Amino acid sequence: MAHKFRELIVWQRAMELATQIYTLSREFPREEQFGLTSQLRRAAVSIALNIAEGAGSDSSNDVARFLSIGLRSTYETMAALEIAERLHYCDQARTGALLDELDSIAAMLTGLMKRLRDRSSARVVRELDDVYLADANLEAVLSDYRLLTTDYSLVLREATDADIATIFAVTQAAFGEYLGRLDPPSGVHKETVETVREKLASGHSVLALLGERVVGSVFYKAEPAYVYLGRLAVLPDQRGRGIATALIGYVERRARELARPRVRLGVRVALPHLRARYERMGYGVVEQRYHEGYAEPTYVMMEKLL
Repeated sequence: MAHKFRELIVWQRAMELATQIYTLSREFPREEQFGLTSQLRRAAVSIALNIAEGAGSDSSNDVARFLSIGLRSTYETMAALEIAERLHYCDQARTGALLDELDSIAAMLTGLMKRLRDRSSARVVRELDDVYLADANLEAVLSDYRLLTTDYSLVLREATDADIATIFAVTQAAFGEYLGRLDPPSGVHKETVETVREKLASGHSVLALLGERVVGSVFYKAEPAYVYLGRLAVLPDQRGRGIATALIGYVERRARELARPRVRLGVRVALPHLRARYERMGYGVVEQRYHEGYAEPTYVMMEKLL
């Protein structure tokens, strides 16, 4: 049976976070089994549980109440992680990536609660497993409940051949800022609709949509030992809203579904801010590489163990 909470990006990210917390806390000292380990795990799990319980509530007030509990659990998880770091149970890089993700989840939940308070007269009615509108305002509430960040609704879906021209347009717009900045130039600038078609035939692409507008995309391909992620693109006017993070999270979830324990990507040496961002998300450099004809490394391969 399908349940609406499974469609919520904030729930998906909370589930992924809880999984990472369990993996991290396995390395804590045995003496913390009934102390910090247990406290951290309970707090992390509570975020996803309360989002799911809120999705099953019959009114927007109840939804907001459960989201509030989830938000408090987010802050509790942050505090527990910082304690673990101070006790040297985990390194700063791993803690930093998790804290960044908790910040994003907290922002989503805060924005959702604000929208729900603003539309407190809306009522959710459930019949079997379907949601239908009890009043005219509820459609906006349900849309808001699928928020990625605080003020908009994001949908992720796999691309089809019908989307090839759109993928081409989005990547060209997103990588336009690198024209004249990268040496050698990005291969994106040599791409055509046909080369995008060939790439899609050998792998997959995911689109990020706000309403009917495609605002981002990413390519991924399953290799024998990992999933390769590339051509991550977000339109310039939509940056800073968590779209890239959502696309990366989607690929990481697909890697797990495909039984691939790693995600790998390439980052130009000339773009250290991108390398730093991926490091905060748990990626590390595994190899330096050279473009043909260059004596110094021009890009690095980064990898995340899932």
